[in-house]
Amino acid sequence: MYSVPMEMPKFCNKCPFGMCNYNHPSWGINIDRRERNKVDGQHDSEGTYGYVCNVEFQKNGRYTEVMRTNIGEDIPKPHWCGLKETEKKKMNERCVELAEHCIGLDHKKPYTRHGKKFYRPYRNYYSTGKNFEDWELMVQAGYAGRDEEKNQHGGYTYWLTRAGLDWLGEKLGIWIYDEED
Repeated sequence: MYSVPMEMPKFCNKCPFGMCNYNHPSWGINIDRRERNKVDGQHDSEGTYGYVCNVEFQKNGRYTEVMRTNIGEDIPKPHWCGLKETEKKKMNERCVELAEHCIGLDHKKPYTRHGKKFYRPYRNYYSTGKNFEDWELMVQAGYAGRDEEKNQHGGYTYWLTRAGLDWLGEKLGIWIYDEED
């Protein structure tokens, strides 16, 4: 299992973080009845599918590689993927708790309108001490950001990104507004 805030399968195409974007039909142009992918210039053969990874995009500022396999097969984790192996169930629960506290969901309740739940955060920050590993996993996944400088407790101040608010809202079944909206 990978060190991310939720249970994650060993195959990229089942990435619950949404780090991989589905690429079928692929972005390409028809050349000799095959399609050449605009990301890496390789041919997308018939009967195959591929993904591009948002983790790679965050590192390089663009997509450079399409992970491909035959339809019906799983795409394995690429060698450059920085997600580490760890025990997952505890990480999932802990990261959700941290994210809830970050936006004040542990003190204020969401409101219901037309049968749907909504929440407007009154804050979006969390200051850690020296134990900030869970937050670094959320940063790596694109769900949180952090200050560059350490705080007075030896940790950092973190906040949830829009992707993090969407992830938490999906986990809890509510729409979470950005605190600045």
